[in-house]
Amino acid sequence: MAMEAPSGMPAQTPLIVTTCTAGYHHWLQHLHANLKLLRLDKLLHVCAADAATATAASSMGLQLVSRDRRQASNASSPSTSAADYGLPTTRQAAGTFMTSSWKAAVHYKQHCVWELLERLAPGASVLLVDGDVTFFQDPLPLLLAGANRSVTDDVVIMDDTAPHLAQPYLNSGFMLLRNTAGQSILRVQQNTSQGPQHGRSPERDGS
Repeated sequence: MAMEAPSGMPAQTPLIVTTCTAGYHHWLQHLHANLKLLRLDKLLHVCAADAATATAASSMGLQLVSRDRRQASNASSPSTSAADYGLPTTRQAAGTFMTSSWKAAVHYKQHCVWELLERLAPGASVLLVDGDVTFFQDPLPLLLAGANRSVTDDVVIMDDTAPHLAQPYLNSGFMLLRNTAGQSILRVQQNTSQGPQHGRSPERDGS
């Protein structure tokens, strides 16, 4: 079943997706409140890593991204299994930068947003946003095609490369992905290189 933009919004409007575990409900509340001020909250969908987060998101009236394509998008059940990627889901769990739990979170949100993209119409877009992102204005006009420009990129991602870094560093917490053949190729390549974290050493996985 293909998912569509909420009623009253243009068909090309992207869905906004965030991921959350039980230890980060405050950031989900933050993002929801931020998007509500910009009248974008109806676009927000949540990849809930655990039952507690699914319940919290549903209590805020948010849509859930379900792994099972046969389930409705607002069903009160967790989406992509966090355990598949070694992601801790307790309220005390809070991975720091470049730790194994941080990398597991990166992999988890990538796969969750890809599963959502597969259900959308060709050319449709998803904006993946971390909960600690704050918007001071509607970002969509800056990212999407307008009257004076067209957008044909398969993936738009924030570049956090600093002058002292030898390698490019891309920020996985802010990405616009379009449902295109090029994006599908990227997804397959990433799935091949990453995969679930069982039996692997996440520390060697340079996300």
